[in-house]
Amino acid sequence: MRHDIEFDAEGATGPAPCVVMAHGWSSTRRMYLDRFAEVFAAAGLAVLVYDNRGWGDSEPAPGQPRHEIDPWVQVGDYRHAITCAQNRSDRVITRDELLDNLMLYRLPGTGASSARLYWESLRQINEWISGSAGAPVTVPTGRSVFPRELQRPPRRWAARRFPNIRYWNEPGKGGHFAAFEQPALFVDEVRSFFRLVR
Repeated sequence: MRHDIEFDAEGATGPAPCVVMAHGWSSTRRMYLDRFAEVFAAAGLAVLVYDNRGWGDSEPAPGQPRHEIDPWVQVGDYRHAITCAQNRSDRVITRDELLDNLMLYRLPGTGASSARLYWESLRQINEWISGSAGAPVTVPTGRSVFPRELQRPPRRWAARRFPNIRYWNEPGKGGHFAAFEQPALFVDEVRSFFRLVR
């Protein structure tokens, strides 16, 4: 469900498992960020998408012109967005973890390339599920189907592409970022698979 909100507070406290997204520089949220937000939302994450001050639907600061790029103002906007996201009541990721993860994409400018990887991977997964992909993968395979994962094919569909499934489990919690959200559970799942194929 989409809600348009306004925020300008820093320092509020509260939990939130959330992806914070902005296009940056002179681009706006209407430039395809909605499509990425839908993917994250389908994975069970909250998504906060916003425009930097003075761009798109966001008003400039009082007395400031529209369409002026100031990197320090944009950093402040990210900080405010993260503070806003923290006010959700169902957070499993700390503020520092969220900020660290966000900066891994923002600072080196790798957000677009990571989004392309998702697009290509989801298309390929859909081909595997439909049976239109190439030859089967016969190496021993393990799969943990987390409840908030983007793609959750039934085992019999997965077996079309991966006929040598040795481990299949459906844990009760976790999502697309299971290693980040539930690290102990994720490690247990990996170990359970490798115990079977040593």
